Amino acid sequence: MSLPLFAQEESTKLDTIYMLGRRKLVVEVKNISSSTVRYSEPGADETITVERKQIQKIIFSNGR
Repeated sequence: MSLPLFAQEESTKLDTIYMLGRRKLVVEVKNISSSTVRYSEPGADETITVERKQIQKIIFSNGR
């Protein structure tokens, strides 16, 4: 008998934003412009906007 490794499957692929202050956010990136990034937290409808100069890097769910 084999058991699945993960109890639940993730329905939404999440992106990871690394902020300059060494804070890591696991979110869904909605929009990237020349000066801002818009994202929402898992399970939330609210969209949050941050300036790109506050972000060190973004790792997208597709590996980009």
